[in-house]
Formats: sequence, structure tokens, C-alpha cells
Amino acid sequence: ITCIDAPHALPLRDGQETSLGWWREDGTGLEESLDVVDAAWRAGRYDALIGFSSGGACAFAVANRLPGLKALIIAGAPRRTEAAPPPCSTLLVAGRNDKLVPRDETLALAPGAQTHVHELGHSLPCRARDVDVYVSFLERAVRGDEHAETAAARDEELEALEAIFSDDFQRDRTRVRLDRGPFPGDIYLAFEMRGSYPAAGGALRLTVVSDALSLAELPQRASRSI
Repeated sequence: ITCIDAPHALPLRDGQETSLGWWREDGTGLEESLDVVDAAWRAGRYDALIGFSSGGACAFAVANRLPGLKALIIAGAPRRTEAAPPPCSTLLVAGRNDKLVPRDETLALAPGAQTHVHELGHSLPCRARDVDVYVSFLERAVRGDEHAETAAARDEELEALEAIFSDDFQRDRTRVRLDRGPFPGDIYLAFEMRGSYPAAGGALRLTVVSDALSLAELPQRASRSI
């Protein structure tokens, strides 16, 4: 994570030690700010850009210039340019009680984008429920292709199991019936695909389960079935 300081020094107010802005008080200087963000982006390896208030306006304005940008989060931001909405996944965060930048102004930046409207004022809220929204959005936007490849590979394995075990394979519960003995309830080998499985780094967890056998019956039946 890299935090970028705005490049323009602004007049100090009471109690302030420093005051920086993405544009000067007369409205000039935004293009210089876009260059600063652009340079920082190209100097590192990033997937997402987050901006709040005037920083959000700057982030929105520069987004189309950033190669490889996959996700953009903009909160409480006014429109400062006529820049078109970026082609990446975008989350617009707006406060119902924002007195500085009305909710509808932020939501109008990118029609059709995902939105998160909170009941607070001019802020990028960081409560647990808000952070959950941001994390979920970023995971989908940044890892979408990777998840799609993993899902396709898993589907291929499930189809192969279905072809091999036929009626003994319960796809909806990801388990294979091992035994049809005389005791009530069958024994199953259940499996859980974890992480990036079947790609490197993932894992396959196997468990012997029964819907009806007692704890005393299961070990003996399971060993005979396997």
C-alpha cells in the first residue's frame, strides 16, 4: 500500500501544521496532481486505487491513464473533470448526510458502478461492515480472473468424478458413497477444495462421514469400506 501526498501547499488554518491539496485555492494545479499519481503508479506494482474527497476526484480523473488498474474506490468525491468513467471495476462510496459533497454527486461519477451508501457524513467509513464491503469488492475485482480459472478447473474434476462414480457421487455435497452395506446410513468420502486447488498452493481435504452410523460403528465400517 502506498499513500501519496497531494503536491500543493495550501494556506494553513488555525491548529494546522500542514495543509496539502490536489488543486490550489484558485482551482488550478489538478493536472500536476494527476502527473504525481501517474508517476507513483508506474513506479510500483499495484492493482487498485482508492481516493477520498478531493483525492477521490483526482483518482477518478487519473484512472484512465493507469495501466493495469483493476479496481477503483471513490468516496465523497466531486467531479473536477469531464473524464469518462474508467473501464475497471469501480465502487462509489457516498454518505447520506454528506454536507460537503452530496451523495448524488458522487454516485453520478460512474453510472452503473457498484455503490455503497452509508448514513454518515463526509467520510470514508472504516467500520467492520464497511471494510467488509471494500474487501469483498477488491477481491472480486482484482482476483476475478484467477477465481474463474480455479472454478473451471474444479468443475472439470467434479465432472470426472461424476462420470466415474455415477449414482454414488453426490455433486451438491461433494462426496462419494463408499459402501452400501446392511447398516442404516451409508459411508461417504467427503472432500473440500481449499485455496487455489487444483493449482499449486491449494489443498484437498478428505473426510470420512456417515449420516446415520454411530461413533462406535463408523471406524470399523469405514476401514472395511476404504
